[in-house]
Amino acid sequence: SHVYGEDTKTEAAVNEKENAPGMRNCSTPRKHWPICWFPQINAEPLNVWAGNCRSAEPKRTPIDFGARNGEGQAYQMPVREDHSNESAHPGQWQCMDIYILRHAVAEARTKANAGQDASRSLTGEGAKKMRQIASGILRQGWVFDTILSSPYTRARETANIVAEALNCEQMVALSAALAPDAPPSRLLEEINRAHAGCQSVLLVGHEPDLTRLISLLLVGKPGVGLQLKKGGMAKLTVGMPLQLGGATLEWLLTPRQLRELV
Repeated sequence: SHVYGEDTKTEAAVNEKENAPGMRNCSTPRKHWPICWFPQINAEPLNVWAGNCRSAEPKRTPIDFGARNGEGQAYQMPVREDHSNESAHPGQWQCMDIYILRHAVAEARTKANAGQDASRSLTGEGAKKMRQIASGILRQGWVFDTILSSPYTRARETANIVAEALNCEQMVALSAALAPDAPPSRLLEEINRAHAGCQSVLLVGHEPDLTRLISLLLVGKPGVGLQLKKGGMAKLTVGMPLQLGGATLEWLLTPRQLRELV
């Protein structure tokens, strides 16, 4: 059978490693990944490869878009098992799920708030729609070990709305590495240093920094043509320690699609 990337290990050796208790090794590319439909896309299915993770083949569960969306389903990774007791065994958990969320619609730039970009808040409508998105996140069962937010008001308010919906306000932390124009290397260093033990991290920030970050994690350089609308969200699976290139884009959803998860 075809193998994505180079894999010289025998099938028996791979199976033995995969079946070891509590083990999830990310050093070898996944061989067989289910074909995934993304919502509201009338096109051929997209083959998604998890290049940084290899584990016992998971069962994927469809994201439920309700009766309003009959044009296909997007798929999410299954809820992972609790690995909180693995901290005493470094290296057993070598993958991280990174969720990337752009802040919701904020107040427009005007002459009155010129020079106060960091202080612009969400609009009432932006906050309302973000609460709907947060409800969808809650319904899907997506959980985060930590929520890192840009210190700018509109990003912080977005992060707090999500945290309030998930009842995890204490997990929100501000990171200057997510402020506009901050170098991506600074964020990677912070995650590797302070959050390497996390299984799932939510990053809340700004454009074009977030799509540049996604591109760097996927292919090691900027330029991948992605659009992340205000309130839009993406999920990547990465190997640890975090570095440029080699990540897998699991999905990218628009704000409207996220609101339809409710």
